[in-house]
Amino acid sequence: MKKKEGMPSWAYWGLWGINSRKVAIGYLIASLVFSLIFIPLGIYIQDYILLSIILMPVWYWQSIKWADNNLAWATAKNS
Repeated sequence: MKKKEGMPSWAYWGLWGINSRKVAIGYLIASLVFSLIFIPLGIYIQDYILLSIILMPVWYWQSIKWADNNLAWATAKNS
């Protein structure tokens, strides 16, 4: 994704290299699955810093939400 006018850095870096909403949703789902796997693992091995991985799906979700609200996704041109 190209940086849009007024786009916050956190949203830009969250969607860096992602050109479509469909791909961004895929990354969101994958990060959510990984989070659900690593949270119990982090608790089991008592490595609580591993629990910070829960922030990834939140970051993707907020970045996608910002892009949706500000029409930042590339639109297909009809010819």
